[in-house]
Amino acid sequence: MVLTVVDLLGFGPTLRKVYVAPHSESLGFFGLFAVRNSIVVIALENYSVATVLFPAAIAAACVLLMLLVAFRRRQLASTPG
Repeated sequence: MVLTVVDLLGFGPTLRKVYVAPHSESLGFFGLFAVRNSIVVIALENYSVATVLFPAAIAAACVLLMLLVAFRRRQLASTPG
């Protein structure tokens, strides 16, 4: 649980950076990381909060980050000047 919270807090600076400069991060990298963590959840032999929480939370964070990148890129492309 603590590892999951600490790792998710580590996304904070990346979220701030992506909001300001959405082209500075690769959607492919975070997409691959989300897929990887989703496969980890699927491959688990025994499901429990302890085994599912970390990879599922990281996969969700990567998907949310990708959505933010796409949203900000579209938003910046539509603003004049």
